[in-house]
Amino acid sequence: MNIQQAAANNTLNTMTYLKYYLPPAFTLFLAMVWEYAFTISTFIQEEKEEYHVVADKAKGLPDGRIKKKLLRVALPSFLTYTTYNFIDMLMNLLVVELVFSVPGLGYLLVASFKVIHKGPDGIYLLYRPQLIFFVSFVILFLYTINSILMEGLYIYWIQGPRGGSDMGKKLIAGGIIIAAYLIFALISPLLVNENAIKNWNSRMYWADYSSLAPPEWINLFGENLPTTENLSSVKIGPDTYRMEYNFKYSQFPLNLKIKFISQPEGNIIVNMTTPDGRTYTLYNGPAKELDFGGDAT
Repeated sequence: MNIQQAAANNTLNTMTYLKYYLPPAFTLFLAMVWEYAFTISTFIQEEKEEYHVVADKAKGLPDGRIKKKLLRVALPSFLTYTTYNFIDMLMNLLVVELVFSVPGLGYLLVASFKVIHKGPDGIYLLYRPQLIFFVSFVILFLYTINSILMEGLYIYWIQGPRGGSDMGKKLIAGGIIIAAYLIFALISPLLVNENAIKNWNSRMYWADYSSLAPPEWINLFGENLPTTENLSSVKIGPDTYRMEYNFKYSQFPLNLKIKFISQPEGNIIVNMTTPDGRTYTLYNGPAKELDFGGDAT
C-alpha cells in the first residue's frame, strides 16, 4: 500500500508517511554521505601536496599529528562546501515530497503556481504568492541556521575563543538580513495593486495588457520604456475622433489597442500622424476592435 492508496482507503496516518517517505530520503542521505566522503578525501589529498605538510614531515612529526592538522586545515573548505550544497540537499527532499505526495514544502511550492486547462477558453494560471513566500522564508531560515552552525564549527576548530567577536558580528548581520526580508514581506502588500492580485486568474481583467510587456518598475533601473496608458478620444468632426499620445520613451509601445464604447456600423479608418506632420493609415476596413503590434506603430 502506498500513500495514495492509504488516502483512498482512509487509513492515512503519520506512520504511512514515514514508511514511504523515509526510505527514499535515507537513500538520498547515503548518496550525499559518499559524496561528502569523496570531497573531504580530495581536500586532504590536495592539502598533502602543500609545502607546510612537507615541512612537517621533514621535522619528523608523527603521522597522527600530521593527519589531525590536515583535517583541521581542510575543514574550512569542507564547511564551505556543506553550506553551498545545503540548498541542493533541501531541493532533493522537496522532490521526494512531491513524488510521494507528502504534504511539505515541495507540495506547497508546486501548489503555488499551476497551469489550469479550461477547455476552449485557453490556459489559466493559478498563482498563490502567499505559498511562495512561506516556502522561500522557511528555506531562507533553514539556510541561515545551517550557515550559523557551519560558522560556529569553523570558529571552534580554527579560530578558537578569539573568533567569538567575529561570530557575534556575523550573527548580527544575518539577523539584519532576515529582519529586512520580513519587513519587505510585510509592506509589499501595501505597494501592490490589490485589485490586480484579486483578479490574477481573470483572463478578462488582463485583456487590455500586452502579454510580453515588462513590468513598469523596470524603469526604476534606468530604462525608459512606455507604460500602459488609457487614451480618451475627442470628437473633432461629425465622424472624426482624435487621440493624442505624448511619446517620450526610448522604444515604441508593444501594442496599440482600439476599442469602442458602442459598436459603430460600416467601415472605419485609423490614421496616425507624427509630430512632424507625416500621416500613416494603420487600418481601413470594417469596424472592430483593433490590436496593432509594436512593428505596426
